Amino acid sequence: MTHQYQQMQYFQWNYNGSYYHGNDLSETVCPRWDYERINPWESNRTELVTQINNLRGRAGTSIFLGLKWGAALLDPSTQPLLTSLVGSNKVDSSFAGRPASYSDTETVKFIILMTDGENSTSSRIQSWAYDSDSDYAHWSRYNFNWYLDNYVSSWKHSQYSYLKYNRTLGNELMDDICDAAKAQGIVIWTIGFEIPDPVGNQVLADCATSPSHFFDVDGIEISNAFSAIATQINNLKLTH
Repeated sequence: MTHQYQQMQYFQWNYNGSYYHGNDLSETVCPRWDYERINPWESNRTELVTQINNLRGRAGTSIFLGLKWGAALLDPSTQPLLTSLVGSNKVDSSFAGRPASYSDTETVKFIILMTDGENSTSSRIQSWAYDSDSDYAHWSRYNFNWYLDNYVSSWKHSQYSYLKYNRTLGNELMDDICDAAKAQGIVIWTIGFEIPDPVGNQVLADCATSPSHFFDVDGIEISNAFSAIATQINNLKLTH
């Protein structure tokens, strides 16, 4: 069965109300910066470390979307995409033939999911205001809430957007993705970094393959968590 997903809208939701910075467009919902682009099937350590070092926190938190990308890039259905990227020299040829089948006894697949937050709310522009090239261009020029405050009557604001995800739905979607991945034999480690809410950590613990695959860490403990995961992966490689 073929699944279709809505493309992310390109607009900026966050608005600080400042006169000088109210029309800020630096944190659009659709990723715009090099450091936040997906880097699929990369074997160059330097490239990966450089991208990790350039990462910056911004906007909201949708853990389930990151997890969806991780699971998708391990799924055999993406093999034609990978073959195309190898053919165009955008991915190293050593990845040819991947992702392997879930039944391949020589392959173990891993997901390491780390977050410092929880699934947050996420809104979208109503389709009537985002269904043409002119609409796309319009919202790429204006901060969404800044535009409403300056050009739309306050009693009409609610007509322009709707709630796409809340925390409960995000947690449910994340749980579904975790279950589906684990059912295919994917090993999932999760790391909760300085998350104060026990509910958030419980969501991560439930996603992990087992209780020992979940780490609740603070400060420099995060390095110990990644080291422990690396050791376990290396041990698994030695036994296969």
